[in-house]
Amino acid sequence: MKIDIADALQSEGEAFAARYTGPMPPVDYAGESYAFPNGVQVEAEYLFDGQGVTITGTFAGETPVECARCLKPLMHPVSLRFAEYFSRQPEEGMYAFSGEEVELDTMLGDNVVLSLPMRFLCGQDCKGLCPACGHDLNKGACGCKPELDESHPFYGLSKLQDDEEV
Repeated sequence: MKIDIADALQSEGEAFAARYTGPMPPVDYAGESYAFPNGVQVEAEYLFDGQGVTITGTFAGETPVECARCLKPLMHPVSLRFAEYFSRQPEEGMYAFSGEEVELDTMLGDNVVLSLPMRFLCGQDCKGLCPACGHDLNKGACGCKPELDESHPFYGLSKLQDDEEV
């Protein structure tokens, strides 16, 4: 998505507003792709300082993910505030622009990635899946008792519990 900044380039220091509601390309990060099938909403304010453009605003959307414990699909809301500087001659860590338009996709994607949790959970009390049979423990106990072989790092502890020496 792009913002036409021609008006700001003619009025240095004056703030202008832009709004966008619609599709956004998926954000790819660490082998995962975060899509926004219901679109996104972006509200921004921008101003030209003679050298570059400062853009501040908000972003809102939802991305489909899986719970890290039970693998249940869910929609994760993404809501964030951003403030970034775009320069015609960017230094490291800055975004670039040329002409009379500023492309926001990369900047918004970077901010989305920074706002995501390390793992997604359907709820803080999610019990996950049984490691032996794969039953969803949120739906009740499965009744099996996972057996640990000698290669499992907690094998020694399980022997203590079985012998009631704990």
